[in-house]
Amino acid sequence: MRFYDFQVFSNLGTGEHNIAELASMAERLGWTGMVIADNWEGLEKLKHLKATIATAQAQFKIELIPAITLKPKDVQELKAQLNEVRQAVSVVIVAGGDYNVNRAACEDNRVDLLVHPELNRPDSGLDGICLSAATANGVAIGVNFNTVLHDSHRARAKTLQHLALNMQLFREYRTP
Repeated sequence: MRFYDFQVFSNLGTGEHNIAELASMAERLGWTGMVIADNWEGLEKLKHLKATIATAQAQFKIELIPAITLKPKDVQELKAQLNEVRQAVSVVIVAGGDYNVNRAACEDNRVDLLVHPELNRPDSGLDGICLSAATANGVAIGVNFNTVLHDSHRARAKTLQHLALNMQLFREYRTP
């Protein structure tokens, strides 16, 4: 079986995780690869991420894939950022939360992964319209257990409730 961690943050500008150490650990765990993400802050930072990944890739057998995480305020910003980054990186991740951004991400085949659609929302952030579009456009929805592990008991319960609802919808709409 092939196993990828699909959103390992590089934190290049803030204490820089050593990508080589992360790759070494992932290789020992038997992973196939890691998608190493950084928040979109421009082409220079992306070039640095790609160079750092290339250096680590030469040392390990697992696949190291560069990714950008977009955190748009609205749909217009999402579209502008997608126009700028899609050709420059292998994987585009969109951090959701706003329903209109969630839906636009699901409707755009330039997006590979939507994460945290429930962020700062009273609901799960997704519905049948979003998931039908995501399935049609090959947009995967990320399930991140980090918030489950690190949130307060009350927030954890809410997150688990949203995950359970979304998992039902994923099965119903055959969403990746």
